[in-house]
Amino acid sequence: MYTTGITRDVVFKDGMLRAVVEFSNGQEVLTETFETNQTQPDSWLEEQVGKKLVHLNKMLALANSNEIGKVFTEEEQAAITLKDTYKQDLASFRQFVSAIRSGFTTETNPDFIALKAKLTTNFRSEYLELF
Repeated sequence: MYTTGITRDVVFKDGMLRAVVEFSNGQEVLTETFETNQTQPDSWLEEQVGKKLVHLNKMLALANSNEIGKVFTEEEQAAITLKDTYKQDLASFRQFVSAIRSGFTTETNPDFIALKAKLTTNFRSEYLELF
């Protein structure tokens, strides 16, 4: 688990604030450079280091949770593909709704009707997180 972030350098040069921070899990050290050219709150670097620590630990947990040699079945891949397709269709539906609200098209547009029917037909309760 990554627990340490140590600031090694902070430089303001050419209108850019750069801070170099080392992260450690007791076995390895990673170096990250945080940059900004915008005004930031005093806690900016602390917030960035905190976010990076959370990110590193989540990635480490993900790496430790995956089985080496796991075989993904066709059903698992098909389910992922179907969900991705549904997500893309839902994004298109939202764009259609925006176009309808803006007056560029109407609810009677055949493409909109077909897309809505497709989303309704293919809906699964595990897709609720997409909404």
